[in-house]
Amino acid sequence: MSINIGSLVSPLVTGWLRWHHGYHAGFSAAAVGMALALAAFIHGRHRLSAFAFTVPSPLVGDERRRLIIGSFTVLAGAGMLLAALRGITGDLLPAISTTMLIVPAATAIAYFTIMFRSSKVTHRERVHLRAYIPLWIGAVLFFMISEQAAGKMATFAKDNTDAHVPFFGWAISPETYQAVNPGAIVVLAPLVSCFFTWRAGRFPSTIMKFAISVLIIGLTAILIGYGFQTWTGGDDLAPWWFLGVTFVILTISELFLSPVGLSTTSALAPKNFASQAMALWLLTTATGQGIAGFVISRTAGIADSTYYFGLGAVTLVAAVLLFAVAPWAQRQMSDV
Repeated sequence: MSINIGSLVSPLVTGWLRWHHGYHAGFSAAAVGMALALAAFIHGRHRLSAFAFTVPSPLVGDERRRLIIGSFTVLAGAGMLLAALRGITGDLLPAISTTMLIVPAATAIAYFTIMFRSSKVTHRERVHLRAYIPLWIGAVLFFMISEQAAGKMATFAKDNTDAHVPFFGWAISPETYQAVNPGAIVVLAPLVSCFFTWRAGRFPSTIMKFAISVLIIGLTAILIGYGFQTWTGGDDLAPWWFLGVTFVILTISELFLSPVGLSTTSALAPKNFASQAMALWLLTTATGQGIAGFVISRTAGIADSTYYFGLGAVTLVAAVLLFAVAPWAQRQMSDV
């Protein structure tokens, strides 16, 4: 709720600032918001329980020094990779998109490797990690599509949508569409959570929720592709409600995966790698965006409709595979 209330307000605030004062003011709102958040955290952190300050696997000995050196090494390596790719391709954009895919994907692989090989991870925890892998991949595919809401879907709102609402005389700004997803989450989350509670112990299981989510997001990609194909811009614009309905369908997909993924990550995380496991979950977003950016930079010459039809087809195949491995994965995590 905290994430989505902020996400609901932010496009309305930044859109108003952009309209009246330009893009610099809109982007500056994020800095002001973060400053307020830090002030709130510093003011209220002493009210947190002692649990919030307990580190389950603290750095000891030379681990802190190795962490600092390793962090700077990764940053330097990413810079050198970017420079090398730019030299090979002769173009900065493909170099950036490739780097932004390799870095999160390699980081995720490193996290998985460290956890699987660590002596601090028990056999049962490794079983949980194996079950987590298909969930992680499914989340990457979901975010590969959903995180383009501020990219190609924002372009559709700006260039391919008739923003005028008949009979009311309203005109919906492109930024306002970015508030539909979090607004729908705030409204629908209690209903979906009641449904999941009612169905506890029955279909859909955790892995089935992921598979359903990936299936729905794949269908959403097909729907967006249809929108780009049908309403090409200019005088041929989509009705104002089309993109809104698409965002609501995307939201239902998100409710089957995102909060469930947060909960499942906590449940399946090895005891001594709880924080790293949550970082691994957040890397699904980074990796999904990295794949999307990489594909977009490589498919600049094709139509947006073709692009989304391709994403949808790949995602639907992945959904079928998730449905296939669901019984195995559920058995691996049955004790949690």
